[in-house]
Amino acid sequence: MLLLGGIGFGNGRRPEHAESSAVGRMEGIAIRQQRNLPREYSCGRQEEVFRGKPADSLVGENQWVDSVYNALKLEGRIAQSFMLQAYSREGGEPNAEVLRLVEKHGVGGIIFFQGTVANEAAQTVAYQQAAKVPLLMAIDGEWGLGMRLADGASYPRAMALAATGEPQLAYRMGQQVARQMRRLGLHINFAPVVDVNTNPQNPVIGVRAFSDSPEVVAQFGLAYAQGMQQGGVLACAKHFPGHGSVSVDSHHALPFINRPVDSLNRIDLLPFKHLISHGIGMIMVGHLAIDWKGEAPGLSCSLNPGVLGTLLRNQLGYGGLICSDALNMGAVSNGKKPAEVALEAYQAGCDVLLCPQDVPTAIAKIAKAVRAGAIPMQRVEATCRRILRAKYRLIGPKCDLPNVEDVAQDLARPEYGNLAREISQHSLTLLNDSLVPILRPDRERIALVSYLEEERDGFAPTLLRYAQYTAVSGELAEGENADEQAAKRLGIHTLAIVAVQTTNALPEKNFGLSQEQMAFINACAKARPTILVLFGSPYALQYFTPPEKFAGVLVAYGAESYTRSFAAQALFGGCEVGGRLPVSVGGALPRGSGRDIIRQIRLGWRVADRSSIPENHYIEQADSLVRMAVDSGVMPGGQVLAVSRGQVFYSRSFGRYGYGESWPAVTDTTRYDIASLTKIAATVPMVMQAVEKKKWASRGSLGSTLPSTIRPRWARLRLSTSCSTRRAYEPQRLSTSKHSSRLSQAWA
Repeated sequence: MLLLGGIGFGNGRRPEHAESSAVGRMEGIAIRQQRNLPREYSCGRQEEVFRGKPADSLVGENQWVDSVYNALKLEGRIAQSFMLQAYSREGGEPNAEVLRLVEKHGVGGIIFFQGTVANEAAQTVAYQQAAKVPLLMAIDGEWGLGMRLADGASYPRAMALAATGEPQLAYRMGQQVARQMRRLGLHINFAPVVDVNTNPQNPVIGVRAFSDSPEVVAQFGLAYAQGMQQGGVLACAKHFPGHGSVSVDSHHALPFINRPVDSLNRIDLLPFKHLISHGIGMIMVGHLAIDWKGEAPGLSCSLNPGVLGTLLRNQLGYGGLICSDALNMGAVSNGKKPAEVALEAYQAGCDVLLCPQDVPTAIAKIAKAVRAGAIPMQRVEATCRRILRAKYRLIGPKCDLPNVEDVAQDLARPEYGNLAREISQHSLTLLNDSLVPILRPDRERIALVSYLEEERDGFAPTLLRYAQYTAVSGELAEGENADEQAAKRLGIHTLAIVAVQTTNALPEKNFGLSQEQMAFINACAKARPTILVLFGSPYALQYFTPPEKFAGVLVAYGAESYTRSFAAQALFGGCEVGGRLPVSVGGALPRGSGRDIIRQIRLGWRVADRSSIPENHYIEQADSLVRMAVDSGVMPGGQVLAVSRGQVFYSRSFGRYGYGESWPAVTDTTRYDIASLTKIAATVPMVMQAVEKKKWASRGSLGSTLPSTIRPRWARLRLSTSCSTRRAYEPQRLSTSKHSSRLSQAWA
């Protein structure tokens, strides 16, 4: 059965395993106390599935499922298991072949891959209108819609979430992803990944996994799934029975997990058990082989009746939807006809066949097997009814189509980006803090060695807000010695900052780092105090000198521009740092490693983060006021900087150093002398206070207020103020009679 809010799936009986008491301890990582989590921190416990649900709604559900099932012929019931792949990258028009399969064969669902949100919404409308039975619409959005849709919201990877130690962030992310998916007419997200990444050389999982600890994976996987399912989207835990220890990419070949059953139960299966006991709606079975009681050696779990029926259904007590991994992957498709693969997956116990090929032939083959008695009719009925019940609860008896207009704007809400930035900052992990934060950057000669791609508004520009640096090349020509070149290039510099981005997810490719680059980075650590900043997989730390040889090691788990900016701020104490390694990296860096920057010592920068802007900030008025002043010639240029709670939330530069095009433009790095600042920082607040205390008449002149001290030529200076609800805090006009008209126009 299925529950929406939270969504739960089950057969009404408890699993035969005992839930591990270790879940919640989070071995190796301190999980911070969570607030605002629902009291029942679950996806919907089985005994509570229908609590408070009106009896007439259950009757309506059963009637709809019965009527649709009875109206379908055998082929139509089988077709409900087929979920086709579709792309929206080429436009909003539906794919002709997919549309034909929906109309003629009545397939049950569609999974979207690369495209845009507007095109996906348009295609969803077209496919749903063509379907006789509403379609289940899905996406593979592990880190949000942006994983597949170019303009969709993206969040940090799973490993970054676990590094925060805050499952609440995963829960909130799940809520937001669900809201975005429902806006697009999507019902299933093939996430979370609950593989326990015990193999650092894993070629396909890596930072997609939360951790190498089954307890951590269970906690964060549950939080993410709960957020989605309480938001009306079916979550799918993958890749059963666990893809974290493999050394072969299942996209190309079949991995074999050679570990004893007790180890499988204790590590790989623990997160699945935890999510099953809390009502996960769907489980994806991976294309990998295990030694299951000596049966069918080398047979993929997705095609193995023993794994799906005996282990998952019977021993673990799972009654929800079982989905195959994509059937076009090399692990199961090599050497087999597509229809044969689909037949084997269906026979094994998969309810949903993902990305099948040669669909008409596959449907016919399965129907033939049913009529021949090779597949019981009861199995077809159970699978079809599971899918129809999910459709009723996710979609309803009548499908509401997404509104295509303004969909891109609706999915670009500021809070989505704000949460992504919050996760990113909280995930920053400091592994060596001997020089971090940098306390006196003015006393350092800093060299920056950057291996980052597309530096626009990320790491290097943020560094400039705190200190000057010299860019130094980190590339070595053929025959150059790393130690010699590092000493030579760093020269007079007293501190080196090395920024590294892992551009490749494959450990076998050294995560995209060349041998020469690794040698030069290690040489820098020998030549000068060096701070290493790693963007991407923390497993890349294995290639560098032991962390204690660096003056600082900071790990960020992505390379987004905001992540780069936070990393630069952290080096100078512009933001707090409290992340922990969610995986072990060799013997020197066990899981849970990390040090804190518990106090911000310099201004932080949150210019793109609207959540940091206080209410009643009036910054738009200040912006237009300064623009008008520059355009009117009141001043040649200037800067506006607004700070709240230690965070710069607005920073903009206007005009030039002087009047005329020959003067340089004012930039964020332009420095004004102290005398220029004191005119505003000292005089203006005193005048405001004097007006408020009625010691200065709002229409009076400076000479009448300070007759003994004012010079005659300034005696006529007048201050006109607005004394409305904001009283004297909005100076409107400061003028002498000579320039009255020009200044009135600028400041009124």
